[in-house]
Amino acid sequence: MTGAEQCDDGNTTGGDGCENNCTLPVVIGTDAATDAGPRTDAGSDAGPSGPVCGDAISEPPEQCDDGNTVEGDGCENNCTLSAVDAGTEAADAGTPVDAGFPEDAGTWPDAGHDAGTGDAGTWPDAGSDGGWEPGPDAGTGPVIECPGSSLPPPTPGTCSVTPGSASRLITGVILAPDRVYNGGQVLFEPDGVIQCVGCDCSSMSGAASATRVVCPEGVVSPGLINPHDHIIYQDGPFSGFTSERYEHRHDWRMGQDGHTRILSFISSSAAIRWAELRQVMAGTTSIAGGGGENGLLRNLDKPSTSTSGGNQEGLGAGVSGLNYETFPLGDSMGTELTSGCAYPFIAPPSDIPSDSAFLTHVAEGIETSALNEFLCTSGVDPSGQDLLGSRTAIVQGIGLRVPEIGRMASRGASLVWSPRSNVALYGDTAQVAIHKRMGVNVALGTDWLTTGSMNLLRELRCADYLNSVYYNATFSDAELWSLVTRNAALATRTASKIGDLSPGRIADIAIFRLNAFEHSPHRAVIAANPEDVVLTLRGGKPLYGDSALVEALGATGCDALEVCGASRRVCLQPEISESLASLQSQNPGAYPLFFCSTAPSGEPSCTPSRASTDSRFPGSVNGSTSYSGIPELHDLDGDGVPDTLDNCPNFFNPVRPLDNGMQPDSDGDGAGDACDVCPLDAHTPFCASHDPSDADSDGVPTSRDNCPYTYNPGQEDSDGDGLGNACDMCPVSNPDGAPCPVSIYMLKTPASGSWPWVGQRVSLHDVLVTGVGTSGFFVQVHPDEPGYSGPGYSGVFVYKPGHTVKAGDRVDMGNALVTNYFGQLQVTEPVSLAIRSSDNSLPVPIEVASWEVASGGGRARELEGVLVRVRGLEVTEVEPLPGPGDFSPTHEFVVDGVLRVNDSLFRAPMPAVGDLYASITGVLQWRNGNSKLEPRSSADLAVDREAPDTVRHETAR
Repeated sequence: MTGAEQCDDGNTTGGDGCENNCTLPVVIGTDAATDAGPRTDAGSDAGPSGPVCGDAISEPPEQCDDGNTVEGDGCENNCTLSAVDAGTEAADAGTPVDAGFPEDAGTWPDAGHDAGTGDAGTWPDAGSDGGWEPGPDAGTGPVIECPGSSLPPPTPGTCSVTPGSASRLITGVILAPDRVYNGGQVLFEPDGVIQCVGCDCSSMSGAASATRVVCPEGVVSPGLINPHDHIIYQDGPFSGFTSERYEHRHDWRMGQDGHTRILSFISSSAAIRWAELRQVMAGTTSIAGGGGENGLLRNLDKPSTSTSGGNQEGLGAGVSGLNYETFPLGDSMGTELTSGCAYPFIAPPSDIPSDSAFLTHVAEGIETSALNEFLCTSGVDPSGQDLLGSRTAIVQGIGLRVPEIGRMASRGASLVWSPRSNVALYGDTAQVAIHKRMGVNVALGTDWLTTGSMNLLRELRCADYLNSVYYNATFSDAELWSLVTRNAALATRTASKIGDLSPGRIADIAIFRLNAFEHSPHRAVIAANPEDVVLTLRGGKPLYGDSALVEALGATGCDALEVCGASRRVCLQPEISESLASLQSQNPGAYPLFFCSTAPSGEPSCTPSRASTDSRFPGSVNGSTSYSGIPELHDLDGDGVPDTLDNCPNFFNPVRPLDNGMQPDSDGDGAGDACDVCPLDAHTPFCASHDPSDADSDGVPTSRDNCPYTYNPGQEDSDGDGLGNACDMCPVSNPDGAPCPVSIYMLKTPASGSWPWVGQRVSLHDVLVTGVGTSGFFVQVHPDEPGYSGPGYSGVFVYKPGHTVKAGDRVDMGNALVTNYFGQLQVTEPVSLAIRSSDNSLPVPIEVASWEVASGGGRARELEGVLVRVRGLEVTEVEPLPGPGDFSPTHEFVVDGVLRVNDSLFRAPMPAVGDLYASITGVLQWRNGNSKLEPRSSADLAVDREAPDTVRHETAR
């Protein structure tokens, strides 16, 4: 961008956010006014230097700025917050809404006509406003008016289809990562990869012949991502809720401290498939659920593909998927500690996948024992472990304070928030406003059906209710929507593939009815009812949607289903090889897929409350606040602290048991942590924080960063493959993750104690086979080859059952996955395997002492996978105890008391203790927790009839 250019996007496409003449398009603000003023002009002036009331940008000293001139909508004309009266009404886009009553049957406040009680639990009519609105949303980003915005909607339905090729061109209200394209387009190819997002994709290759899906009043969103569920538990909501609330998850899990136990039992595979369908019908395409079944949802905590048990449906997000750890402290039997880290077991940092995310359940509770879990897993307590980093997402994280939240922000960790379940169990939830303010990426998950939400739309309703009534509208509509799209992708480390509509991402897409939310299209998702979900696509493939639309897209194996008066089809046959009728017959009495016009049956309330006066489980514990959650005349935020004593009188911040009787104010400036702009810096109106949309803080948004998790502000990319130098291990161009040609040395040599190539796809050229077994073979660099640099790290195991290679073959392998198989680096399942030549000479075995290559020996790691020879050996044990994952009989023996001789390549006759070997030759292998020597034939075992060398044996010991 040079001279007078306002932008330069490197193309000649108009209406894509930068015009052909390198000027910015006219932007329509969130209130649908025509020109938001000098700040959003095409550049006629430089704009004012200070804050301007009415420009939809809230800047100090403004308390708010909603970009309109409507009084009483939450933000007044002078950019101050609307006053809330004595607990009977709250500002809501000009509509009076009760501020003094619980959430409506766990969902919405009612219309404000009663004296503080919830109504029967009805939802708003589908055709009206979709529910109570908290006020104008100042955070949706610019709305770009595109040519398609003038298209008339079809009658009937939301979308019309013009048949064409297998590519798809969708026109509608496009929710892009940082803007809305009203009448914009998304183009994706038959392989389900998005090629274009903008105002006009018609000039792109394949667009002219693509099947056209036109939805003028359809909101086109990324498919929703649920980063927290326990989907194998489908018993239905807990029916025994009273005023009892808990302080720690083991209280309800185990019935500790005299509490009522809550039980749920593992469900059948059919019930799990039913639960996945329920999520799909809410626009969800991916889940981290601690289980799952093949088909329908992408199970992000499972492998990319599998024959059973759930998988990512080919997403390729990590070898084994993310690590979903429910008990990182080994405390499943109820261990609670208020100090120290003497838990049964603490997950080590090696449990964090190098190619995916680590979602760990920590600090679920509001007492000190919950806080202590974080201290022992974040490096704060040196007797614990440090699991906190950019790949880590803390699931729950209720019992944290500002210092712990700040530590999460500084490490780039995420929070996965599940408010409905938290409020139902503990009467409180994670302090998400502080997390957001300090720069922690926050995502939203359902937890489980027992105490949480039935799907993400219901969890969004809960989050929206808390945000509007209790959190002073901390999150804009766009930010709430991001909790289940981009933020969830960041938390699960899948943001390079899903979570936003951008070129190169996978076409996981959900389309919703716009209804009356032209002013804030993101709210069409937040407020969606079951019948408002128009289409769910996974990788461009229809899973569910409007009957006529699904049929027009050519989907087969789909069954009709009426959803709240709307005609829908569910496409189960291609996914789970059965019909809807068959799945229904296997789930008699199962919790329904959807509810019409009423809140879901038994859904827990989202109104925070700890009001029990029962001495067995009192609401107040260790000086904590007792509260009903209902705003009152002298307690406008409903947190049980009178306004005159409340350090955040307009922000819900009760005293928790872990707070020791005081509302937290970490910097002592009188403003409570919950509402303090800078909770660690007294009297500061401005506070720098980490930006979750820029995961590596290099100034380049994650959605456009060529190294999204590695700091590289210059975006250097020497080989031009789209991956920046800072995170590109491949020395040659390999666009779109194509296999990188590597040497064995590159794969095996550790860096900072780990193998950086794990999770990458590679190719090996002209490597020599040294030993073969039924499950795979070993290859090695021969000393005669160019580039040979010694025996260390020169050998590797290739996992390839059914191979036909033999020792002495030279082979090429293409598109193999590098894996860490319980401590052994392997090259796994090469797609191509070609024998270049056979009967080549093998390298001379490396002479070593037994103790050098035994478990823990000084050369054991570098010679793993290498042909070695050990001389002068005595058998000291036969059939040693099996290592981890092994079983008896092991068919192993031990020599010199230190080195195991194994049978994975050749099973030798079992010797007796005291037998002697002149030498044993074989490939050194790490297997079942031990370093082992693998003879390849009887020729590798040379029997010795003479006495062993005593001096050598003493040295070995």
